[in-house]
Amino acid sequence: MSNINFQKKKKYVPNKLLNRKTSLKKQMVSILALGMIISSLFSSICALIFIETDIYYIIPKKLEGVCFEYICNDLENYIKDNNISSTDYLKIREWNDSHEFTVDFLYIFEGEKMLYNSYVYIEKVGDEELRYLENLSKSSKDLVYEYEVKNKNIKFKYSKADVYIALNIASYTQIFFALVIIMMWIIVFVLFFIHGVKKEISYINLLSSQVDNMDIGNLDTKFSIKGNNEITNLANTLNTLINNLQKKEEKELEMIQAQKRLVTGMAHDLRTPMTALLNYAEILKRCDDEEKYIYIEKIKSKTMELKSLSDQMFEYFYVSGENLPNDFKIDAIEFSLGDYLSELFVLLENEGFHVLIEDLSWEDRCIEISPILLGRVMNNIFSNVVKYASKKSPIYFYSDYDGKSYSISIKNSKLKNNTSNDYSTKIGVNNISMMMGYMNGKCKVNNDSEEYYVITLSFKIVEQQ
Repeated sequence: MSNINFQKKKKYVPNKLLNRKTSLKKQMVSILALGMIISSLFSSICALIFIETDIYYIIPKKLEGVCFEYICNDLENYIKDNNISSTDYLKIREWNDSHEFTVDFLYIFEGEKMLYNSYVYIEKVGDEELRYLENLSKSSKDLVYEYEVKNKNIKFKYSKADVYIALNIASYTQIFFALVIIMMWIIVFVLFFIHGVKKEISYINLLSSQVDNMDIGNLDTKFSIKGNNEITNLANTLNTLINNLQKKEEKELEMIQAQKRLVTGMAHDLRTPMTALLNYAEILKRCDDEEKYIYIEKIKSKTMELKSLSDQMFEYFYVSGENLPNDFKIDAIEFSLGDYLSELFVLLENEGFHVLIEDLSWEDRCIEISPILLGRVMNNIFSNVVKYASKKSPIYFYSDYDGKSYSISIKNSKLKNNTSNDYSTKIGVNNISMMMGYMNGKCKVNNDSEEYYVITLSFKIVEQQ
């Protein structure tokens, strides 16, 4: 096999557009962070409003009134259940200790005489202890008047007494306001977060409804593209899936129609040489020995036509079925196509054709081919050229490159008065187109001219793995 040296062109480097994608994770983190900032700012403003207005003082007073009534009722029930008199100091101390976190101090007066002081701890009540309490009566009375301590006249076992209770509700008030601020923070944060993800949730629901629409067999469904994040990528993937399913369905339909056309065309193609064979056989019966040789050659020619048609039909069903080779590989254009074009060049020269390759050049890029399929493509091209091309004019090999694909074109002059063109089903070209499709390529035929026939093989540029 001869080697052909072709001119090399400079490497083509296409411009790559960088698609900036917004990460859904970053988007959610931004919403959370912004929600926390806004919630904290809103809660701080509300806290300042509470402190700087009467709300912070009105609520504790109302809360103190409610708590005072509750504590007094609890004390009255305790006195009644335990049959306590106003002088049962130790019993009252037990109740006082059980409410140490609520009651700041507790005074009990009978008239102007003090009977109980929560600040005075007495283990045993005697005359000395009672005199000590009595000495504290005036100062304690002045204290409750000065601070306007709430009081209530409560009935004990033998008499009634004035009970002064100062409640320690400051901590409870702070807890109350803290809970209010926290609840407001949570509410604002949740509302902001829901508002932030509402768009994405609506988009997901939209895609879900479109998936349901596709699930019932509507392949015309187009998934909406919104934004530029992972959900958008999912929508693009679903659109690609839909397109692939549509192409597969269209391809299956085209294959069925092509097979119908093939059977119809082949029936016509086979009928013509078979009719000729029958006619030649009838003539042979009536011919002498010298004339028989001429018709035997014609029978041989028609038999070769039938063999060629049957081979092409076999190849068509082979490449259109599930018998695809698994030898696909990615390599430089020169290494992928050079040997096959060199072999085609030599075969055509041996058949008496003159081949010109001045306009054929390689590009420093890669394509994907199957050696088995590419060999079949070249065999089909060789057969078509030998059958239909004129040897009086050169055959041209030339190339073209547009950045996305690399093309090889073979141009030949048509053979005059070739009756084979009249009944050809173009099954060879169909086989070439199908095999090129399996290699992510295309086959284009220009047969409009009365003088020239051009077949172009286009290979998609791929990146070297």
